[in-house]
Amino acid sequence: LLKARTNIIKKIGDQLKGDYKPTVLAVIPIKESYPNFKNIPYREIKGKSLLEIALNTSYKSEFITESIISSKSKKVLQYSKKLEAEKKVQRHYRFEREKEPESRNIPIINILKSAAGEYFNNNNKYPDILVYLSLHSVYRTHNHIDKAINMLKISNSDCVVSVIEERDPTFKYTETGK
Repeated sequence: LLKARTNIIKKIGDQLKGDYKPTVLAVIPIKESYPNFKNIPYREIKGKSLLEIALNTSYKSEFITESIISSKSKKVLQYSKKLEAEKKVQRHYRFEREKEPESRNIPIINILKSAAGEYFNNNNKYPDILVYLSLHSVYRTHNHIDKAINMLKISNSDCVVSVIEERDPTFKYTETGK
């Protein structure tokens, strides 16, 4: 059912293709560590780091034309440069974000705006579409990205948010509140 729906969305999206190919910038914001969870972008799954997986997935997309790593950590940006030099990932932009307040809730829109501004500084134009890719979505594929972009084109929306239904209980309410 999901494959059939994806094919329908792709066919409709393909019909909307014209002469103009939009620039699509994948923004991958990275926080190096959290309390009790350190060195996240360097952790490996099947011999590839999470950063390498995210970048390679972005460039497998039919639509993404450029990718940018956005981080406050110089170490993350150096690692991303090393992956590029070793030809483990394609060429991509790197952007050191300003130090944000120590808050867990930094609006995604601010990260996207700063990444678009950095893209403008390098290309003298803004990207047509921004795609926020979480480093933590390790099982996301290029098909998921392409489906979201096709849905954006079809619906003529400003924003598409991809979600997964959580069928297991997330909270358990008891008399003690635990």
